[in-house]
Amino acid sequence: MTAFIYLIAYSGYVQPAVFEGFAWTEPGAPAKYRNSGLTAAAIRSLRQKLSELMDQEKLYRDPDISLDALAMRLGASKHHVSQVINEHEGANFFDYVNQLRIREAMVLLSATPRSDLHVIEAAYKVGFNKKVSFNTAFKKHTGLTPTEFRRHHGKTDGQEGLPGAV
Repeated sequence: MTAFIYLIAYSGYVQPAVFEGFAWTEPGAPAKYRNSGLTAAAIRSLRQKLSELMDQEKLYRDPDISLDALAMRLGASKHHVSQVINEHEGANFFDYVNQLRIREAMVLLSATPRSDLHVIEAAYKVGFNKKVSFNTAFKKHTGLTPTEFRRHHGKTDGQEGLPGAV
């Protein structure tokens, strides 16, 4: 037993790499989309179409939006659309849609006083159909509830007509 321990210690001294183990991110490790049929040009094109569609038509406002429906609108497979969103937007489909919704909600809440637009109305306007899911997504994205965000960043009622009001 003692000889075996000395042998291991000697091996560690002579070849320290023996005890380093294997790295999980070695070059030979398979990438998630390694076998994807998308070329770099196709990815750029699909990403551009996705961005234009979301910016211009604001499909994220549809509470029933799905990956299948989005893929159909883009003329691509849902797997390719999912790949582009995952790799280039850094989120899964639902998180990506919620990020777009929250960005618009932030603009609405900061630009519109409470008397003109309640939080729940903003939630419905940007595509959420439940207040709880809106509050959860909003807090995840901003660190604040929608009401807290409005309190810190929004207009207050009666502020619009005052000189120097923003």
